[in-house]
Amino acid sequence: RVLINGASGGVGSFAIQIAKAMGAEVTGVCSAASAELVRSLGADDVIDYTSDDFTTREGQYDLIFDNIENRPLAEVRRALAPKGTLILNSGTGATGLAMMVRLLKPLVLNPFVSQQLRRYMSEPNRSDLEELAELVRTGKVRPHIDRTFELDGTREALTYLEAGHAHGKVVVVVH
Repeated sequence: RVLINGASGGVGSFAIQIAKAMGAEVTGVCSAASAELVRSLGADDVIDYTSDDFTTREGQYDLIFDNIENRPLAEVRRALAPKGTLILNSGTGATGLAMMVRLLKPLVLNPFVSQQLRRYMSEPNRSDLEELAELVRTGKVRPHIDRTFELDGTREALTYLEAGHAHGKVVVVVH
């Protein structure tokens, strides 16, 4: 059982599809406006974060991939199975010392708990990229493009991304 917080974003939209291709039961957390997209990408269940809190629901997840980090670590861990894995992929929403605590707390806590608490670190390698390419080639993973901007609209594209409500990928076209 996999839960993806921030399921409709650029990373989340790929995470849903990859988890499904690997045989997982996937729950996506997003707004009601994004629920149809998240279901179309393969999510078995969708939680509308504006009316429901995934950390207070019954049941636990084997893996939580948190692209938002909008809930306290202790609350998210309650939704995680005792031997589950939490992958944190954000750091936004805090500055200064609070940001450092947010980034480091799970790593410091990890050796002392039964759950695996991790920060997402990209380590691209040929074999993973070939596997991802095969998933795309076979149609098991398909990029969802939210908006496309011309190169001279890069500032607008970045502003749109920073607002945090992109649904899938945002593309800047270079001719």
